[in-house]
Amino acid sequence: MLVSPLMNPIMGIVFGLSVREHSLWQRGIRNELIGLALCILWGFIIGLCTTHAETRWGSSMSFPTSEMKARGDLKRLWVGVLIALPSGAGVALSVLGGNTGSLVGVAISASLLPPAVNCGLLLAYAILARALSTVARTSINRLSTLIRLINEAPVVLILARDVRYSLFVHKMIFNQIHPIIINE
Repeated sequence: MLVSPLMNPIMGIVFGLSVREHSLWQRGIRNELIGLALCILWGFIIGLCTTHAETRWGSSMSFPTSEMKARGDLKRLWVGVLIALPSGAGVALSVLGGNTGSLVGVAISASLLPPAVNCGLLLAYAILARALSTVARTSINRLSTLIRLINEAPVVLILARDVRYSLFVHKMIFNQIHPIIINE
């Protein structure tokens, strides 16, 4: 069982494109957008609560935290890519091998969910905190969303390549076995 709620729609998109099933990849895109919207919404709600508490009563922890700000740093993008590439390979191997471990789902969650939730958190912070200018607020949210998309791209590419290879192998096996079954 995969833990990541955003992984199954991605797999639906890849399988739908691989087998040319229009409704499957459309449903995958719709579900991925719904999942992404829910992640951003929950991040926004939590951001409204925590930003309000931070700006009204103060706290020893500054908001946004250094980790949240780091998600908007292009230099740290490579860390996300280094997580996403093995995660995509792990998902492809585990799904095609029939061994879907929760560790792969956790790795996918680590690369896909935090940028989306962080986008909602920073959006709430940008709306409530007057310290950020309009330009900074927009650039932080755009950069966070861009980083999430860049993290998701290697997962989709690796999974698509392995699914096409698997379909090719299954088709070859079927073409070799099918004449034997018909002759018997």
